[in-house]
Amino acid sequence: MPKRFVLCSLLAISHASIWAQVTPFPDRVFGYRDFTRQAKVDQQFLAVPDPKLAQEELKTLTAVPHVAASKEDYDTALYVAGKFKAAGLDTQIVPYKAWMNLPQEVFLQATNADGKVVMTGPTREHVENDPYQDDPRVLPAFTARPLPVTSPPM
Repeated sequence: MPKRFVLCSLLAISHASIWAQVTPFPDRVFGYRDFTRQAKVDQQFLAVPDPKLAQEELKTLTAVPHVAASKEDYDTALYVAGKFKAAGLDTQIVPYKAWMNLPQEVFLQATNADGKVVMTGPTREHVENDPYQDDPRVLPAFTARPLPVTSPPM
């Protein structure tokens, strides 16, 4: 038994040096016979992300609430389109019309079998030091269509 273990260990160690020498790009990838050109493009592409820049872009993109179809949403689209254009991409913003629900009020009232109100809500969440605490552009969670609710009477 110990001889087999030693032999297996030696084989594993000898193969480890071979695994360490594997080239970073295989000979054939997704049908490419010569992947070296694509590998160079991939390396350039993967070298571009900069965590600091990504953090700054995220701060800009999330600076204000931007519900779909709002002015702030359009401003976000203009910002992103500008970045795409600066990167040399052919970019355009194409407007379209879509039916969207936007609640004027989110309210729930639960009653028991006698019609007595047992619960109302939701209560707006309060977050200390949040600059958007009372901003009307921040919407509570809502469902775009009523869902059937069946529950036993309380």
